[in-house]
Amino acid sequence: MMFIRYLMNFYDLQIFSRQILPLVELRTWTTVFQQIVQMILGEWHRGNAEDFKTDFYIPSLNRHPTELTPTLSSISYIWYLVFIWQAAWIIYSIIGIFRRTSSGTYFYQHPCAMNKWCYFYTVFGLILFTPQLAAAARNKYGIGISIFRYVGTLCELIIILVVVHVSLWENLKGKKTDNYLYCLSFVDVWLTRLLYHNGLALWASVLFYESCLSIIIGLIYSDLVSPPTASIIGCFLLLFGFITLSILENVAFYNSLAFTLSPWLTFLWLLGGIVFRSHDESSSSVFVIWIFSYSIQMIMIKSSVLSYNYNYQLNHLFILCFEYELMILFPVMNEVLHKNYRVIFWKVSKIS
Repeated sequence: MMFIRYLMNFYDLQIFSRQILPLVELRTWTTVFQQIVQMILGEWHRGNAEDFKTDFYIPSLNRHPTELTPTLSSISYIWYLVFIWQAAWIIYSIIGIFRRTSSGTYFYQHPCAMNKWCYFYTVFGLILFTPQLAAAARNKYGIGISIFRYVGTLCELIIILVVVHVSLWENLKGKKTDNYLYCLSFVDVWLTRLLYHNGLALWASVLFYESCLSIIIGLIYSDLVSPPTASIIGCFLLLFGFITLSILENVAFYNSLAFTLSPWLTFLWLLGGIVFRSHDESSSSVFVIWIFSYSIQMIMIKSSVLSYNYNYQLNHLFILCFEYELMILFPVMNEVLHKNYRVIFWKVSKIS
C-alpha cells in the first residue's frame, strides 16, 4: 500500500512539474519573491528603528495587556507562519494563471479547484490588508481605526473562504460524470486544500483572534467598561466564534470544511501560550482556560470524525488514481484494469 502511494504521488508530481516548468521560469519567480521579501523586511526595520535599537520589539497589541493578550513569541511565530503560507499560495496562484488543462483551456477557465473569482477576491483581500501591514510596520495602534481594519479584513477573508470552498466543492461534484479529470487533477485538489483553504483559514483565524483582542483593548482604554468586564465580553465573542465554526464544519458544511484544520491549531497555539506562560507574568483567567479546553476537545472531535469518514475512502481513491495512470502509461494493461476503472464513477462520487 505504501509503495503504491509513493509511486502514485511521485508520478502526480511529475505531471504537475511538466505542466509548470515549460510555462514559468521558477528562477525568475524566486528572484522576484526574494526582492519582495527584502523590501518588506527593509520597510519593517525602518519603521521600527527605535524598537530595534533596544533589541526588544513589542507588537502594538501586546503593549496593551488583557486577558487574551498572547505571549510575544506565540504571536510573532504565528504571523511568520501566516506570511510564509501566504507566499506559498500566492506563488501557486501565479503559476496557475499560466497553466493549461488537458482540454486546452486555462486553469482558471476550466478549474479543477478554483475559478476566476477566487483570484479576484484574493487580490482584493491582499489590497485591503495593506493598511494593516503599514500600521504594523510602524507599530502604530489606534483603537477605532484598528478595530475597523481588523474586522474589515476579517469579513473580506470570510468571503474569500466561502468562495474557494464552494468553488472546490462544486467542481468536485461536477466531476462525478468526468472522473478521469479528478485523477489528473489530484495534486491540484490537495494543493488547493493545503495552501488555499488552510492558508486562508490560518490568516482569518489570527485576524479573528486579534479582532476580539482589539475590541477588548478598545473597551478598556476608552473607559467604557471595567477591564474584567471587557475581558469577559472578548472571551464570549471568541467562544461564539468557536461554537459557530464547530457547527459549520461538523454539521452544516462538513464536506467542504472537512480538511480545514488550521483554525483550531491556531487557537490552540495562541491560547496555549497564555495558559502555559511563565509564572512571573499575570495568571490566566478561568474563561481563557475553559476556552482553551474547548478548543482541545474540538480538534480531537474533528480529527476523529475525519479519520473515521475518510480513511477508508481515501485509500481506495489513491489506488484508483494509480490504476488509471497505469492505463495511460501501459496501454497493454487496459484489459486488466478496465473492469476496476469502471467503478471509479461509483467510488469517487462518495468522496467530497
